Amino acid sequence: AVDGEEGGEAKEGDGKEEEYEPQAPPEPTHFVLLVSMGARYLSALLVGYWGGGMRVLARETAAVGGQQFTERLVAHAVALLKKKNLDIGNNARCLGRILKGASKAKLILSTVNDAVIEAENILGEDVRLPVTRAEFEAMSAPLIGAVSEAVRRAVAALPEGVSGAEVKVEVVGGCVRMPAVKAAVMEASGVSELHVTLDSATAAATGAALYGVWLTSGKAHISRLPNDQIRYTIEDDTLVPVAEYEASALCEEDMQKILGREEEIEKRNAEIAALVDLKNEYEQYIYSHRDALRDVTAGDGVEDAEQGALSEKLKEEEEWLLYSEEAEEASLADVHARFAAFQVAMKEAGPSFFAFLEKKEEEKRKAEAAAAEAEKNRKVTHRDKLLNPITNKEKLEAANKRKDQGTQLFRELDYTSAVVRYNQAVTLAKDLCGEVSEEQQQEVVALQVSCRSNMALCFLKEDKPVEAREQCTEVLKLDPANVKALFRRAQAFDAEKKYEEALKDAEEVLKVEEKNANAIKLKKQLTAKIAKRKQSEKKMYKAMFS
Repeated sequence: AVDGEEGGEAKEGDGKEEEYEPQAPPEPTHFVLLVSMGARYLSALLVGYWGGGMRVLARETAAVGGQQFTERLVAHAVALLKKKNLDIGNNARCLGRILKGASKAKLILSTVNDAVIEAENILGEDVRLPVTRAEFEAMSAPLIGAVSEAVRRAVAALPEGVSGAEVKVEVVGGCVRMPAVKAAVMEASGVSELHVTLDSATAAATGAALYGVWLTSGKAHISRLPNDQIRYTIEDDTLVPVAEYEASALCEEDMQKILGREEEIEKRNAEIAALVDLKNEYEQYIYSHRDALRDVTAGDGVEDAEQGALSEKLKEEEEWLLYSEEAEEASLADVHARFAAFQVAMKEAGPSFFAFLEKKEEEKRKAEAAAAEAEKNRKVTHRDKLLNPITNKEKLEAANKRKDQGTQLFRELDYTSAVVRYNQAVTLAKDLCGEVSEEQQQEVVALQVSCRSNMALCFLKEDKPVEAREQCTEVLKLDPANVKALFRRAQAFDAEKKYEEALKDAEEVLKVEEKNANAIKLKKQLTAKIAKRKQSEKKMYKAMFS
C-alpha cells in the first residue's frame, strides 16, 4: 500500500475506510506560471491548483533558447571582424572560437553592462571585440518579443476575473535570468517579481511518484481514509512479496565469504595500482636518460662506445617494459627488483655519463645560488615598475612582460625558466587590489588562461605530467571549453597511464573542434591502449583466481 501523503494510515477511532469514487475536480484557487528556457526552446506552462489537485490550463512554446541569443553575438562579432578586414566566411574553426567567446560574453552581460568577445588565432590574430548590454538587447529584440508573446498566450488562459498579478511565476534555466528576458516575462505576465525556488530534485521525485500511480491506475484500488487522506493499493502478481524477498537473502556465513573475497580483490586492486605507478616511474627513467644522452656533446667526456652501450640498454629495457608478455605478467616485487637492477647496470655501463649528469646538476645549483646572491645584493636607486609594481595597471603591465619573457625562454627551450616567468605573471595578475575594473578582471582571466596553458606545455616537455595536468585543470576552471587545456590535459593523463581520463578530454576537444587532427589521432591511440590494458588485466585476474 502506498499512501498519498505521510500520515495516511487510519488511526484508531477514525472509523472504517470507505470506497472513493473520483469526482470532477473543483475550480483552481491559485495559479503558477512555469517559464523554462533551454538551449533552443522556451516553454510557458500555466497550472491551476486547489486543495489536493492540479490541472494544466495552458502550454505555450516558442523556438527561442540560449543558443539563439549566442548566435546573435556571433553575428555581431563576425560583422566587427569584417570591418577589421578579417572575413572568416564559413571557416568552422574560427566560428567555433568566436562561439566560445560569445557564450562567455553572454554570461558576463547578465551581470555587467560591458563585455568583450575574445577569441584566439582568428586568421592569425587574437581578437577582442567589445559589446554592450544595450547592443546585445537591441540585436536580440525579436527573440525577446517571442518570449513575451508566449507568456501572454499562457496568461490569457486564466479564468475570468483572475489577473496576472495573482499568478506566481517560477523561472527555470539560466537563460531566463538574462535581464531583458526577465523584464519581458514580468511585463507579459503582469507580476512584480519572479521566483527561482523550484527544486528540480524534489519536483522530479514527486512527479515520478504521481506518474507511477497513473501508470498503475488500472490495477490500483483507491480508498479514502477517514482523516481525508487517500490510499492507493496496487495488486500485481509480478511483484515479489516482502517475506519471499527476505527469505532469499544471503545467510551470515555466505555474506562473510563474499566480504572476504571483496577484501582480497581490493588488496589486489591496490597492488595493481602500485604496479602501474612503478611502471610509470620506470618508463620516465628510460625517457629522461635517453633525452639526456641526446644532450651529450663531444666535449662532455662521454665516449661514443659508452653512449652506444647505454642507448642499447635503454632500448632493450623499453622493449621489455612496454611490449613483452613477461612484463605484463610480472608482479610488483618482480618489477621492483628488475628496476633496481637496471639502475645499477646503467651506472656500471656509463660512469662518464652519470658523472656528466652530476656535473650538469651541480652547475645548475651554482648558477641558481649565484643568481639569488646577485639579486640579494643588487642596489636599486629608483623604483623598478617591473620588479616592484604598485598600482593595478603596473601589475598587469609587469605580468604581461613576465609572460613575454616566459614565451621567449620557451622558444629557447629553457622550459624550467619559462615556468618561473609564467608563474610570476600569474601571481602578479592575481595580486590586484582596491577597485578593479571589469576590463582588468577580464585581462586577469586571460593572463591566467594563457600562462597556465603555457606552463602545462612546459611541464609536458619536461616529462612532468602531474604538474601539467594540474595547470590544465586550473585553466578549465576559468574556461571549461579551452581546447589547448583539454588537449594538453589529455596528453598528461596519457603520460600518467590514465587512459580513460585522457580519452574523455580528447572527446571534449572533438566536441568543440570535431576535425581537430591531433585530438583524432590521440583518441585512436588511447582507444588502442585501453583495449590492450583490459586484455592484460583480464590475463592478470585469470591468473589470480585460477
